[in-house]
Amino acid sequence: VLFCLTRYYPHKNLELLAEVFERYGDQLADVVILCTVEAHQHPLAAKFLARIGKSPLCNNIISVGVLQQKELSGYYHFSDALMLPSFLESFTGTYLEAMEYRKPILTSDMDFARVVCGEAASYFDPFSPVACRDAIRELIDSPTRESSLIAAGIERRASFVRCWDDIVSEAVGHLYSLLD
Repeated sequence: VLFCLTRYYPHKNLELLAEVFERYGDQLADVVILCTVEAHQHPLAAKFLARIGKSPLCNNIISVGVLQQKELSGYYHFSDALMLPSFLESFTGTYLEAMEYRKPILTSDMDFARVVCGEAASYFDPFSPVACRDAIRELIDSPTRESSLIAAGIERRASFVRCWDDIVSEAVGHLYSLLD
């Protein structure tokens, strides 16, 4: 079970997921993607939902709709990994949430993802359905790969967590440097 926590926007590249299962569904019959898309989110969202609502995609891609904050923990625990095929992110806390819940990350091989995830993600070409399929299969077929991504995620997330004393001290230091 892959969790794709995102609203619908064209740059989120969700159509890639539909294409992957249309082309390679027989090779991914044991995979389900839970996404959080609703028709009102974008003019193209309803089209995407109609596409995944038809057989055979409806067996592999399921939209659970918008989730409340209190529901996220359950979905992360139920899922085996995070899937985020986006072309563009400014910064998403979704990667850090996946690391917090000790979930491997499958995501686009783009600079924004590498900056946040480092070695804690398995990257694929977001323009290539075969590359996305291969990343999914590698995670399923290699328990050691899954373990290494989780371990890297735990370490990576820790590098983003700082106490308020350190944050304030750094900010004050920057303010003092402006006075010089």
